[in-house]
Amino acid sequence: MSGNPQRSAPGLLAAFREEKGRRGERRVTGVLQKKAQGFGFLRPLWGGDDLFLPPSELRDLHDGDLVRAEAVRGQRGRSAGRAVELIERRRRHAAGIYRVRGRAAVVEPIGDGLPPSFPVRRHPSARDGQAVRFTIPDRHEAGEVEAVLGDAGTPALAPLEVAYGAGFSEAFPREALAEAAALPGEPGPGDLEGRADLSGLPLVTIDGEDARDFDDAVHVEAAPGGDRLVVAIADVAHYVRPGSALDAEALRRGTSVYLPDRALPMLPERLANGLCSLVPGGTRLCRVADLVIDGAGRTISAKVYPAVMRSAARCTYAQVAASLAGEAVGLPAPVVERFPQMARLAGRLTAMRRERGAIDFNLPEGRVVLDAQGRPVDVARRPRTVAHRLVEEFMLAANEAVARHFEAAGLPTVWRIHDAPDEEKLADFAALARAHGFDGIGVPEREAAGPGPARTRRRGPAPSIGRRRPSSEAAGAVRAVRPQALDAFLRRIAGHPEERALNSLLLRAMMQALYSAENIGHYGLGARTYLHFTSPIRRYPDLVVHRLLAGRQPADPADLAAIAARCSERERAAMAVEREVDAYYGALLMQGHVGATFDGVVDGVVEAGLFVELERFLVSGLVHAADLGAGALFEPERQQWRLPRSGRIFHIGGSLRVTVASVNVARRQIDFEIARGHP
Repeated sequence: MSGNPQRSAPGLLAAFREEKGRRGERRVTGVLQKKAQGFGFLRPLWGGDDLFLPPSELRDLHDGDLVRAEAVRGQRGRSAGRAVELIERRRRHAAGIYRVRGRAAVVEPIGDGLPPSFPVRRHPSARDGQAVRFTIPDRHEAGEVEAVLGDAGTPALAPLEVAYGAGFSEAFPREALAEAAALPGEPGPGDLEGRADLSGLPLVTIDGEDARDFDDAVHVEAAPGGDRLVVAIADVAHYVRPGSALDAEALRRGTSVYLPDRALPMLPERLANGLCSLVPGGTRLCRVADLVIDGAGRTISAKVYPAVMRSAARCTYAQVAASLAGEAVGLPAPVVERFPQMARLAGRLTAMRRERGAIDFNLPEGRVVLDAQGRPVDVARRPRTVAHRLVEEFMLAANEAVARHFEAAGLPTVWRIHDAPDEEKLADFAALARAHGFDGIGVPEREAAGPGPARTRRRGPAPSIGRRRPSSEAAGAVRAVRPQALDAFLRRIAGHPEERALNSLLLRAMMQALYSAENIGHYGLGARTYLHFTSPIRRYPDLVVHRLLAGRQPADPADLAAIAARCSERERAAMAVEREVDAYYGALLMQGHVGATFDGVVDGVVEAGLFVELERFLVSGLVHAADLGAGALFEPERQQWRLPRSGRIFHIGGSLRVTVASVNVARRQIDFEIARGHP
């Protein structure tokens, strides 16, 4: 098998471009998912079925590698793959336990999918038994211990290994760090040429209390016909040029990843938190979406241009929300005076988007709270204030305005697309909602059909709604369902006990948003055209959009398609890391509450039992079907379990008091039992 595991960014794009041109042939490029049993599956970047790879093809490959394989006939006529080329080592780092062996040393990885040990060079400060971060060597070379992570039992060790396994890290290659170090600390006179001077405009940043990279600033003022909204975005593209080591590493990562105790950034700290960050009082380069929005929330004029700015203040969400509630927050009066106008404009934008068809899900996000030792003490609901809504609306307006700029000019770009919902899943969701007394989505009723009662002790898949094909009448109706109907449905169920679960189930019926070189619109936002422009510090597609605006990125559709496919995969990988890390900390938290009893809500019903989300902590665990009671019947059409003798029903959205029975942190598994005496 050939391969260059350290390809440059142009080399990677060339590999993707070749694959794009050969779609339909027998060769497939994808991400390797290596299983503990020795075999693996290749998940194609361009979509399609996973390709099975037998153990004989995986000797020199690691989990997460980007691989090109050829489809061949395997044993018993099954489709299988033959690895042809290693395109890229997705995982460069791993966490493990440092072991001294005389004059030599090895590291025993703590993650799955890797050999039991790697030879490494002796590290001057690492002690035997300590946890370290090390570079994974190629073949028979020795790895390099880069950092000591602490004792073997450090709580942050497992989350870091999850991130390393997906190709993310807090460490950067020497070449990228050298390029970052060579950049100036502040923009020079030559950098300011050809830019509008907005340094006198009181632009402000609004972010979370712990934010360190400020990539957007906003300003609102009165204008003829409505309000002027200025959204200034850090001009990362001015510093990170195509073909550079910084660009290669940014493309390789695709996105920043945020863990409870740290960020794993797309760009080195010198850029992300320094030269590109819109810090108060600092002269910074930016790209601006300058809009005039009328009283109905419609953009009546828009300009996109390069500028130089100076942030007037660094505001937090909490400060803005408190100020709008009439509290003193210690910000300059000229800044505070703008907040009510900003809030009114955001309200008009929200109303416009809802009328147009944007779907607004009401799903709380969890926030892991750690103590000084890095151990979880809470998984709380992340606050969502009027200030969060304000910033979201302004970023949506800017992204859409820039997308319309590309559309009007007929220019290629990397679009953010969202297809209409899956017909089958939406038809099933409508049937479930109807069974719980909620109608009005617009999908006609159909005959119920499904599997008979089932009971099992094994852990089931994530909650879903079945796999049957809808009738042709229902399928046609699903295609005709407008997003306005779905958003109206979500507003009607607001406040009902089933709201949380039904929001979650409807979200699963939706297609996943992706990056694409072809524009099909954004169903969930009700937008004909949309892209990402507002976060180039932490998202590679935004960086590409900025380059295209500046004429610095070749607008080759094949390259843009390759970038879109890669960034979509990296986004999915980052989301998976964040979910698994949250699940790890949730299990670690509940390990200290075994035997404790909590109130909860059923947020998933599967053959394995009931998933229950606690009210005290935003943590979910499983009540096994075998523990529900003798003769319990699973009724998938209604997403419920029923006890025929007593008539008791356990249904989605129902309240349930549970006791923490057991926790397996390694498997991220929490098991509940119904609390004694619970009716």
